[in-house]
Amino acid sequence: LLALPIVEPIRSFPWLTNPSTNVSEFTFLSIAPLTERKGVLELLKSFKSIHEIHQNIRLVIIGEGPLYSTMNNYILNNNLNSSVTLKKWKNKTELIRELDKSHVLVSASERETFGLTIAEALLRGIPIISTKSGGPQELVNESNGILIELNQKVKRLEEALLKMILNYDNFNSENIKEDALKKFHSGEICNSYVRIYDEIVA
Repeated sequence: LLALPIVEPIRSFPWLTNPSTNVSEFTFLSIAPLTERKGVLELLKSFKSIHEIHQNIRLVIIGEGPLYSTMNNYILNNNLNSSVTLKKWKNKTELIRELDKSHVLVSASERETFGLTIAEALLRGIPIISTKSGGPQELVNESNGILIELNQKVKRLEEALLKMILNYDNFNSENIKEDALKKFHSGEICNSYVRIYDEIVA
């Protein structure tokens, strides 16, 4: 978890509580199938808790699946209509637009082999909140996001959402993008394969 204490008072962030500000709402984005394994319902519950403290935040979830009706009912029953948006799958160009309109990408999955959406977000300079679900540990670190344990996921997501809001300025978008470009450059990927091959042969 990002080692940054939650010490900043809310008044230091007037755009979180003052609807008259020109700064857009702080937006969390999740792109995933609406299934239990992807943790989208747990993310929704975590967002609800934080939204009770910070009204000027939004959650956009892009995906389709068996939990759609459950999640839609949860949104309606908890009066989150104006703060949470469920959207159907989009093509890559539209997903990039959604990423560029967001502040943070959240992955609440139980298991990820790589995390393509995480890679896409990092290449756009967007910080990440992700569970330690496999692949994300190779991509997310203290300079570009927050990693959380899988146990007590709702509580840990709540903590991560709040930490990200309060410490967002500590993440440098250009540095995140530059590091991602280096990591995903074709030459670096080839070098990684060579290193793995050398280790196996040795």
